[in-house]
Amino acid sequence: MGTAAPYNFNGLVRHYFLRREPTLRTFRSNLLPKGQRKAQSHDIAKRVRPDLTRIAARHQARVKVSEVPPGPPVLQTLVAEIYGPDYGVRSRSPGRSETFSKKTEGVVDADWYVEDDQTKFVSK
Repeated sequence: MGTAAPYNFNGLVRHYFLRREPTLRTFRSNLLPKGQRKAQSHDIAKRVRPDLTRIAARHQARVKVSEVPPGPPVLQTLVAEIYGPDYGVRSRSPGRSETFSKKTEGVVDADWYVEDDQTKFVSK
């Protein structure tokens, strides 16, 4: 296992400091200063997103491509809060909102903060 990256503004706002599970990872890539490259960071992020998404899907993972925000931080561009009478109802609802988000033109990296069931392996 690697060492956790230092918290940045993006990670603090998105609560990355709460990550405790070995299935959660962050990969960070620093670009050359904008005067030393031809493409803007947003264009680079849009260009690499499809390949990273395909790789993640092949491994049944989810990936988010984000840039360090230039302005005030936000949790996500679009946030839906799900309310319901109990955890069972609430935990089933995000999948429906993610399906809706994926069908909406221009929405990328749809996700929710409900952890998927994980297989636990115990060695004897």
